[in-house]
Amino acid sequence: IESGTYSDLIKENNHFSNFLSNAFVNDEAVNKTEGNETEKRIDNIKKSALNVEDNEENILHETEKSGKLIEIEKIENGHLKFKTLLEYNKSTSLLLTFLFLIGYGIMNVFNALSSFWLTDWTNANISESGDRKTKTFRILTYGLLGTGHLLFSFISELIGVKMIMNSSRSLHQNMLKSIMHSTMQFFESTPIGRILNRFSKDLNSIEVIIPIFFKDFIFCLFDLITASVVISISTPLFLTVLAPIAIVYFFIQRYYVSSSSKLKRLDSASKSPIFSHFGETLNGISTIKAYKAQHRFINAIEKKIDYNNSFFYPSIVSNRWSAIGLEVLGNVMTLFACIFAVIAKGNISPGIIGMSITFALNISGVMSFAVKSAADLESNLTSVERIKEYCITPQESEWENTNYKPDPEWPQIGEIKFKDYSVRYREDLDFALRNLNFDIKPAEKIGIVGRTGAGKSSLSLCLFRLLESKEGEIIIDGMNIKRMDEATAAIDHNTDEIVQETIRSSFAQCTMLTIAHRLNTILDSDRIMVLDKGRIVELDTPKKLLVNKNSIFYSMALMAGIVNQF
Repeated sequence: IESGTYSDLIKENNHFSNFLSNAFVNDEAVNKTEGNETEKRIDNIKKSALNVEDNEENILHETEKSGKLIEIEKIENGHLKFKTLLEYNKSTSLLLTFLFLIGYGIMNVFNALSSFWLTDWTNANISESGDRKTKTFRILTYGLLGTGHLLFSFISELIGVKMIMNSSRSLHQNMLKSIMHSTMQFFESTPIGRILNRFSKDLNSIEVIIPIFFKDFIFCLFDLITASVVISISTPLFLTVLAPIAIVYFFIQRYYVSSSSKLKRLDSASKSPIFSHFGETLNGISTIKAYKAQHRFINAIEKKIDYNNSFFYPSIVSNRWSAIGLEVLGNVMTLFACIFAVIAKGNISPGIIGMSITFALNISGVMSFAVKSAADLESNLTSVERIKEYCITPQESEWENTNYKPDPEWPQIGEIKFKDYSVRYREDLDFALRNLNFDIKPAEKIGIVGRTGAGKSSLSLCLFRLLESKEGEIIIDGMNIKRMDEATAAIDHNTDEIVQETIRSSFAQCTMLTIAHRLNTILDSDRIMVLDKGRIVELDTPKKLLVNKNSIFYSMALMAGIVNQF
């Protein structure tokens, strides 16, 4: 139609000039559309931050209806299930957990006995205190009690380290094994950033954060029991105040945990898009720079970070709220312990009063720390939930069938049969291939063509069982099969001819399926298979298909300008 240099064609103001004008108009329209869509997405993010639970249900419902490939990340609601805590203890070893609790219990018994021993020593009469043998006995006894406390503390710490190693290794191996055996549908519907988030942030919580809070909570729990017993024995009136204050503590802890756990789940889920976006940006950095789209991608990741911070900041605020409330209640407990000690000063010894007030001062901080540790432990145990979710992904068939092993020389003939074969990528999506029935003879060369979405790549994935069939079967028996994806999609025509000549000479005796995007690469095939919407619409020799001007292959060859080659 036209030929010449770029400047000459622009000056003529004809077809080429009109083509460029239309292209610029379309680009502007696309940019405006993208801008409107971006603004809509920002509004949706703001709305979802205000009403997360409703949006989650709506998004999931819309996703199921539209059949989108990428699934929305699942977020648990409500308090942490007891099953999750049990799963974590199983991963650490129930025996080690039991021994850990026993060790901490005995350690606190030695601590309480040491306090009682010092109290008794303080109350001893002057003559007894001056006796060298008695003094030596008391020092040795106190030293033995301290040694017992130190010994069981050391044993408990060793068991705790072993528990951490067991849980980390067990959960990591189970998740890795499950993901490695997952079906291709899982990888098609799950962004890589979501998987990386499980292996990085969630595993870090299990290896570092959860053990700290778990140990702190157990330590506080036993300290609380020890202090309550000691104070109750020393000043029984304290029990009248301990019960109602403990109830208030419980309600503060419940309110804090319910909000903290939900915020922690949302914080973890909102980090996955950041990982995904960052990885995709790194992979396409050259394209982004070429199109000068750096600012658009920077703005996109900043919005994702802001969305994540919209959950992170409230979690810090709720933490401070609980800390203030618990500190006030702790001071109230200390006040009542001192009042009751003064009231009962005539009935109990000064040593017992001192021990009671000491434990009262201790119980204030212990209860505050116990509530905070329990809440933080429950919040971070959501990482166990998220990892266990990926430990039960849909699994493909076993990699090796021990009951049946083919002959070492299989395949020998090179014959492929598809019988009523259908497959789809996910249950809620349409079939990618539908009721395929065909036979490929030994050493036959088959060219597979079709427009975008016809099912060419799906057919090749099925041959290697990267997609599991929903119906029908594939029978392969014969010589070694070589399936080649189109080898010349992005090379010049001279290299194209060299590659095709190599294929003809090296694989002359092999059954070969060639998925083609350039039709001239499969014109020398024995037969050509034309796919459309997952069905075989044509299967014949190239000559017969090109002679038939009503065939789909003829229309494709006509568009490619290769009709006259036959």
